[in-house]
Amino acid sequence: MKRVTPTNRRITHYFLKLTLIALTLLSISCSDEDNYIDTSSFAEQMELKTTYTSIETAVFNSINTYREANNLQTLTIIDTASTYAMDHNFYMIDNKQMNHDNFETRSSKLINQGAKLVLENVAFGYRSEHEVMEGWLNSEGHKNNIENSQITHIGLSIEKNERGSYYYTTIFIKK
Repeated sequence: MKRVTPTNRRITHYFLKLTLIALTLLSISCSDEDNYIDTSSFAEQMELKTTYTSIETAVFNSINTYREANNLQTLTIIDTASTYAMDHNFYMIDNKQMNHDNFETRSSKLINQGAKLVLENVAFGYRSEHEVMEGWLNSEGHKNNIENSQITHIGLSIEKNERGSYYYTTIFIKK
């Protein structure tokens, strides 16, 4: 089985974006008014299938184990939200800082796809799922997001920068 590296994931992700843009432009430029198909929301509605690394799977399982232990509903992964989380991680890596920049854009896209509530946790530098969970649970705001009883779905991504440090973005959604 071929290992999916952050670089391969980024290239694949950008290739998919370019393909969607090309298809949209092609359909617009080749359409006439009688058979025009609105593709403006195609990219937002498409579920991009994502492969999850072992640490991403471990964080997902840790969040659900914690929620279950606290009598909360376990969460279901939404690949589109994970793609937005991955984009944000690459943004943070490129800018060399942890932040919630452009959260409103990610949230709006998910709300346009049917989300009723969108929350986000980010982290940097933790080396394992245990460390990041401990960090989030020791932060009132992050813990509140994990424990929010309205949340039904999740998207997540964990990416390494060039020095091998992890960036984490987890998006919590109420559908």
